[in-house]
Amino acid sequence: MSGVGLDDLTARFQPIVQLGSGRIVGYEALARLRGETGTLLEADAFVPRLVGGHQGLALTERMIDFAARRIADRSRSLHFVSVNVPARVLDELPLVGMVEAILGRHRTPAGALVIEVTEDRIMAPGRAAAVMAGLRRAGARIAMDDFGAGHATLARLTQFQFDFAKTDKAFAQAPSSRAVRASLMRMTTIARRLGVPVIAEGVEDERTARAMRALGCQYGQGYLFGRPAP
Repeated sequence: MSGVGLDDLTARFQPIVQLGSGRIVGYEALARLRGETGTLLEADAFVPRLVGGHQGLALTERMIDFAARRIADRSRSLHFVSVNVPARVLDELPLVGMVEAILGRHRTPAGALVIEVTEDRIMAPGRAAAVMAGLRRAGARIAMDDFGAGHATLARLTQFQFDFAKTDKAFAQAPSSRAVRASLMRMTTIARRLGVPVIAEGVEDERTARAMRALGCQYGQGYLFGRPAP
């Protein structure tokens, strides 16, 4: 792939469900790019290049617009749509005004857009905290992505006052491991005390869904509940 542009960018939406009932409460908007052969490229194949080429903010703008459109289309049955924002973009103050403009244009209900950030990639915590506060004022909520992957996960959970925490996929890949269970139980217990719901990511079978629920996760996302779709 010689060059990467935004003209062929699109979004696919993967459901997030309430564990136990299976009721869909939201979606994650996942970036996809139509390649030269017409196939859809997943985010790992092009997002790093866009962000490295200073197109991260433009990419985020397009993805948030896709999310706001989905919310507008399904506002009566949909609690939220989440969008993952690269750490480098989170450090950019124009992000707040951009989000505010998009949500205003689509008349998005407060809290219906969730911004996902990966805590261990935040490069300037002080600036990131200010941007997150601005995003909340604009009507968005904030989720910690890859919960449990970073060394400062629990400290950051308190520092940034996240509205959701989404587990690292590694936890769903080894739900029967004693070490994994102990680590996840410790984190979900603290999250519950802080009033932060936990989303288990990477759930691919019923056994894992039951384990994640037993370990304190309220919501789940993964192929068991649905693949990314238009």
